[in-house]
Amino acid sequence: MMTKIKRMNEFAKYLVPERLEQKKYRFENGYGALVTYYRPTNTYDLNQIKWIGDQNIFIDGISVDTTKKVEDIITALNEIKNNQDD
Repeated sequence: MMTKIKRMNEFAKYLVPERLEQKKYRFENGYGALVTYYRPTNTYDLNQIKWIGDQNIFIDGISVDTTKKVEDIITALNEIKNNQDD
């Protein structure tokens, strides 16, 4: 019986090279963000998330769409980090 890893290795030659990186952030206030970096275009996206236990969901909140400025991402992360529920 083949192990799952061996079965997955059968498809290794079909893998598409990684063209993006994703990082999740979790702040003490229960909010966070998913930041995606796209290597070919050197751009970033950010979407705010709400953490519920060990899981997270996307929420309508702060977002940054396709920017080359890291400063925009840092500003959005600070806003999310400092967000207080009313």
